[in-house]
Amino acid sequence: MFPPGPLAHPPADDRARELWLQHVAGYILMRDVRRPGLEAFDVDAAVYGLMQVAEGVTGSLHNDCWEVRVRVVVELADRNTDEVHQRLDLYEGDGACTGLHGWIDGDYGTYPITQPS
Repeated sequence: MFPPGPLAHPPADDRARELWLQHVAGYILMRDVRRPGLEAFDVDAAVYGLMQVAEGVTGSLHNDCWEVRVRVVVELADRNTDEVHQRLDLYEGDGACTGLHGWIDGDYGTYPITQPS
């Protein structure tokens, strides 16, 4: 479900790269949040709750004048310069809640997330 290896190179096409970034975020969350949590308790509901926050379904508190929102941002950055080449707020993405169902089954989209080491 989690092929070992470093990050694969992102797709060149802007739209494909945007989708890829969303899948990379899903991979990281499944690897770093869900997998360890499964050892202690059933975390699918908790991760789904996080995806609801990421999409803006939940994760806000407001009054008559103000709203505070929790946002989940994914960045593609150069490791040598720390320059951010692309930033994507999952709220603007294609549906983290929808992606979650595939990520649980190990489906991270068309483009590889990792490359052989």
